[in-house]
Amino acid sequence: MEDQEFRLYDFSEIRVEPFPHFVGAEGEAQSPPPAKRLVGYAARFDTYSEDLGGFREIIRRGAFRDNLGNRPVFALANHNRDLILGSTKNGTLKVSEDQYGLRVELTPLDTPTAREWVSLVENGVIDKMSFAFKVDGQDGETWLHGDKGQRIRELHKVNVFDVSIVAQPAYEATSVAYRSLEEVRAYGESVLAQKEPALPQKSKAAEPYLAMLATRRRHLRLLELSL
Repeated sequence: MEDQEFRLYDFSEIRVEPFPHFVGAEGEAQSPPPAKRLVGYAARFDTYSEDLGGFREIIRRGAFRDNLGNRPVFALANHNRDLILGSTKNGTLKVSEDQYGLRVELTPLDTPTAREWVSLVENGVIDKMSFAFKVDGQDGETWLHGDKGQRIRELHKVNVFDVSIVAQPAYEATSVAYRSLEEVRAYGESVLAQKEPALPQKSKAAEPYLAMLATRRRHLRLLELSL
């Protein structure tokens, strides 16, 4: 879990939706599905985040596609592993990439915790989602200089570990087990510094020659003024 990052964007969303009308096969006894499900987006593509403390992020299309399905993803409350709402392991959670971003469909478990958090969403108390991720390899991110010298981090390929309904921005978490935004910003600065060309250094051997040229220019200027 080390080096995971939490992120909540202003443009994330979660809402309660009824299931489509349930129709069983004729003569077939089936239990109706749960009355409610949670649907939304933990992240959207090609939209800049707010300032994350010296840099902004943007997620590019395809960032989730290759790694979804490689590991179980959990739906949590406030990224707390003790507050499980569903999981891809038992089919109660579906996480997919579509044209808009990271789409989440959750059929909540029948537990007091899940019922409580569904009620919070249904009543409009909470309407945001966060997700835990880790950049996949050196090619998984790119750092750029944006307008007005702002640092931009583009995410191209990430691993998702959980999606969470959250009552506070995830980047306010203080757990030392997770990569902090300060560490991310510092890494980005080091990457950008490597891209910038080094300024030419004056050679010690050239200093006398440069001093002689400066003296001659001053003499020529004085002669011009005396004419």
